[in-house]
Amino acid sequence: MFLLIQLLSIIAHDSKAFEIDPNGYILYCPCMGRFGNQAEHFLGSLAFAKAVDRTLALPHWVAFHFGVIVPSKTPFDRFFLVPPLMQYHRVILMSDFMEHIAPTVWPSHRRIGFCYGTENGNVSECKMKQGEPSTSFWDNFGISFVGSEFFTAKGLSVSGGDHHRGSTWKHVYPPDKYPVLAFRGAPADFPIRKEHEPLQRYLRWSVDVREQANDFISKELGGRPFLGIHLRNNVDWPNVCKDLTPRWHIFDSRQCLGENFEHSVMTTEICSPSEDTILRQVRETMLRTGLRVLFVASEVDHMIGKFSSKLKDLSGEVLIKGREPDDPQVSLCILAKASLYIGNCLSTFSTFARRERDVYGLPTEFWAMNYTSNPLKNEL
Repeated sequence: MFLLIQLLSIIAHDSKAFEIDPNGYILYCPCMGRFGNQAEHFLGSLAFAKAVDRTLALPHWVAFHFGVIVPSKTPFDRFFLVPPLMQYHRVILMSDFMEHIAPTVWPSHRRIGFCYGTENGNVSECKMKQGEPSTSFWDNFGISFVGSEFFTAKGLSVSGGDHHRGSTWKHVYPPDKYPVLAFRGAPADFPIRKEHEPLQRYLRWSVDVREQANDFISKELGGRPFLGIHLRNNVDWPNVCKDLTPRWHIFDSRQCLGENFEHSVMTTEICSPSEDTILRQVRETMLRTGLRVLFVASEVDHMIGKFSSKLKDLSGEVLIKGREPDDPQVSLCILAKASLYIGNCLSTFSTFARRERDVYGLPTEFWAMNYTSNPLKNEL
């Protein structure tokens, strides 16, 4: 399988891969939020590209860093393999598009930006490069725009629920006149639509990310079955959980509450679980499952000492590990391989691991929800 992936990667960068697509291309800036949000937008954009039958340019991932005004940009294939995506639809790295395709089909004088809204006296352009990360994202590829298109003014939508959008988009913006649709933001719904979640199967970690994850599991976790948890305990997160409405969805809350709140209503503990809730649930989960290895993913506080104190009296050797520094992508890859995973119901970062685990039929639980059965009783 590894050799096949390498071969496909070589083929993907062969000169034939840069033949011009007569159906046109889609570009967009992943300008909303951090990695979890960008990943949800990517899957929706991939579905949109297939619906309108245009090749999707794979954008760089944007990362924000404390105290740094301009966010960093990471090429798409640093984190994910390109060939598996081609099994679903046509894609090309954005850098390859700009180098091999854009000079022919999208010269500088034809670069139109697409955005929501209606042109009127107050708004006459899409403002594709306004603030960060949009300015540095487009500048990174040497792209400036000479005009704007307000697609909603022409009755068009990027919503995944519009099943007739493909033919409509082709009619309004034929590829011979508009070879590139460059969107100010992702042409996708947020949060992700349920029907787009299965596209996660085409999002495969790069060899480098997988090797780092497997190496950590082997050397630091001893290759043993483990409980993986994600702590969304950043200083900004409590603000998300203020003034919650019990029957009002926020971010990815449908995944644990249910579409119609059939599993629970929103609570502060579900949104931002207290340390007491986290410690108690981890202890109860280990007693319920027999797992004795804990992997903690967090950007801020891994609570290693507190877990050690809470779990010290459990039978058997308890191993507790986190990564320092905690590389988000490697941690997600590790969480996806856990025997059991506990994530934050609302967090799009947590959701990424849950979607990947769904692909492989692995169990996921959420903080502050009540679980009594052992999902691993036939595995351990």
